[in-house]
Amino acid sequence: MSKDIADALTARLLFEPDLAHIQGTTALKPLSVKRFAQIAAAFEAGQFYNRHLYNCPQFDSWLDHLVFASKKAETLGEGLFLEFGVASGVTITTIANAVRRPVAGFDSFKGLPENWREGVQIGAFATPVPQVPANVRLWIGMIEEQLPLFLQQNPGEIRFIHIDTDLYSVAKYILKACRERMNDTVVVFDEFFNYAGYIDHEFKAWAEFQSENNQIFDFKYLGLGGEVAVSAQVTRK
Repeated sequence: MSKDIADALTARLLFEPDLAHIQGTTALKPLSVKRFAQIAAAFEAGQFYNRHLYNCPQFDSWLDHLVFASKKAETLGEGLFLEFGVASGVTITTIANAVRRPVAGFDSFKGLPENWREGVQIGAFATPVPQVPANVRLWIGMIEEQLPLFLQQNPGEIRFIHIDTDLYSVAKYILKACRERMNDTVVVFDEFFNYAGYIDHEFKAWAEFQSENNQIFDFKYLGLGGEVAVSAQVTRK
């Protein structure tokens, strides 16, 4: 446990005692595990911000952050724009309107293929196929099946990747499958950190990708959207 988290717990105990009578004695009532799990995640996100994001633009709106990242990618040259996790179509519409380039969106529209976190289980985010702008093409089906087909049919570098899949396994697959096409590629993670359990999902996939490819790529953080989305640039050495 970090000193900051320990200090927060100590303050809670000293200044906000919540007493309960147990077997005729007065004792401190157990604290909320969920509440402090979120506090711990927030402290860790703050520490990450202090190391990597403090000099990057921060956007109150995650959609404004997505526009910023899309336009940044547009300045880096020609290349493919991809979104993984289309759902209602709000984010892919935002991207498509920001850059006016062809955008490929990947989703089964059947919801999450596995449990993510409490209250967000298999099938969450299932939705009818949305209406999208004319410069968007949807690849409907499991990402692991549709992405190889897309890459076979569409040569060239990948300029922009929006990962809104939440789960470690899918984010890990996307980064690995796209690796050979990355160069000056902007990557946006929609649920990067600052929630209980974040360390096991998109955050973990990104950390492993960096560790496994630090001899191939340089990595630079670009921005923060809302409280959970983070963007970065991947440049081939």
